[in-house]
Amino acid sequence: IYTLSLHDALPICVTVVYNMGESAPSNIYSAVGSGLDSVLAAGSAIAVEVRRGEIIITGADGLTAAVYATDGTLRKSATCTANTRLMLSQGIYLLRVGTNVYKLRIP
Repeated sequence: IYTLSLHDALPICVTVVYNMGESAPSNIYSAVGSGLDSVLAAGSAIAVEVRRGEIIITGADGLTAAVYATDGTLRKSATCTANTRLMLSQGIYLLRVGTNVYKLRIP
């Protein structure tokens, strides 16, 4: 078994095995993973840390933090202080703090 990282580019082709033999290979396809980890405003001093069951936001005094589930529903919203902690259940979330957006996984 070979596990691809998100940054591997591996050429793939497919064949079909029939009772009378094997087909010719398909066209070559290179699968490359992609994803978004965060979108940050230039010069941002905001720090986001994930610990079991919580998100810790520092450097965002007075900014609004909004946490969205992957289906787009708002899960939590708060005005940040010097050290803001948001408790969340396990899952994948998008966090918006001011104009910055982060993709987070809560273990």
